[in-house]
Amino acid sequence: YTEVTVLKYSLQRLKINQIDDIVDEEVKKIIKERLSEHSNNLKEAFKTTLWFNKEQQIPILTVRLFARPDANSIKVVKKDHTGKEIGFFVLGNNNHISIYKDTVGKQIQHSCSFWHAVERKMFEVPFIIQNTNELWNNLTDTTLPQSFLDKLPADNLELHFSLQQNEMFVLGLSSEEFENAIAFNNSPLLSKHLYLVWSLSDNNYWFRHHLETKNSDLKKIEGVKESKRLYNIRSIGALCALNPIKVRISNLGEITSILKPEVNKLNGRTTIPSKPTSNYGINSKIEFYKDFDDMENSKVEYAERTDVVTRLRNAIELIKRVFGDEIMTQLNEKVIYFKNSPT
Repeated sequence: YTEVTVLKYSLQRLKINQIDDIVDEEVKKIIKERLSEHSNNLKEAFKTTLWFNKEQQIPILTVRLFARPDANSIKVVKKDHTGKEIGFFVLGNNNHISIYKDTVGKQIQHSCSFWHAVERKMFEVPFIIQNTNELWNNLTDTTLPQSFLDKLPADNLELHFSLQQNEMFVLGLSSEEFENAIAFNNSPLLSKHLYLVWSLSDNNYWFRHHLETKNSDLKKIEGVKESKRLYNIRSIGALCALNPIKVRISNLGEITSILKPEVNKLNGRTTIPSKPTSNYGINSKIEFYKDFDDMENSKVEYAERTDVVTRLRNAIELIKRVFGDEIMTQLNEKVIYFKNSPT
C-alpha cells in the first residue's frame, strides 16, 4: 500500500475546488449529487442534513481530503505513545506579518509562518521582533539551525507595526484625528474606522469592518469596497497610507492604542512615545501602555488603590452609558432600576 496524508474538514468548510480531493468515493458521489441539485451553491446545498445512510441515520458531517500540497509541506506536531505520527499542520499558513523600516526609512514586509512562530518560542527568540539589530547581536554565538536563521528578518530593521488575524485596527484617520476621538470619547467616529484583520498573505491584506459578520460571500458583494465595508490592500504603501493604528477593545468597549517602545536617541533608554493615546472609560485621564501586560497591570493597580464605593460608582456610570434613558437611578443608590421592567 501507499501512505498518503489526509486532512479532515467540516462539511461547511468545504470548497468547490476541493471536491475531487475527497478520499471516500461514495461520500464524494453523494456530495456531488447534492451540489448539482443546488447549482454548486455550497451554502444552500448543506443547509439541510446530508445523509450517508438515511435509514441508519448516519449523516455526513466531516470529510477527509488528500493533502494539498503534499506531505513535504506538512509538519508533525503530535505523536501517540508508540511514536506514531498522529498530528500535523500545513507549514504554509501565516501566523503574522511584520512591517519594518530600514535605516533609510524604506518599509519592508516580513511574513512569519505558524511553524516559524513555534520555532521562535522553542529557541527563545521574541515572537514579535522589535529590533533586528539587537536580535542578530544576541544570536552571534548561538548554534541555532541555519534553516531557522534563514527565516528571520534581515539585520538593521526596526519594527513599524505587525498584523495578525483578528487583530483590530483604526484605518483612515490621521494620528491627530484619532487622538482627538479618544480624548473626546467620539465613539461614532472610532466605530466608523474600526476594522478587523480578516486574512493575510504577502502584499495582500484583508480588513473587515468590525460591524460586519464573518461572511465569506462579503467579498463578492457589489460595491462592498466602495462603501468601505472591507478593505483589500495590495501593497505596503497603500496600507501605510491609511495610517493603521493597532488597538485593543476591552470587554467594556474601551479602546486602547498599542504603542511600540522606541529608543530615546539622547540617553539610549527605551521609552514610550508621547502620543496621546488612551482608553476611554469612566476616567478621561490619558494613559500610556507599552504592551498588553503593562495595561493589565495598570488596571490591577488601579483596582487595588480604589475603594469599593468608587468602583461601584464607576460600574454604575458604565451601565448608564450603555443603557442610557432606560435607567432610573442616582449614583448614590445601591439598586439600579430600569424603566418598564418588573420590580
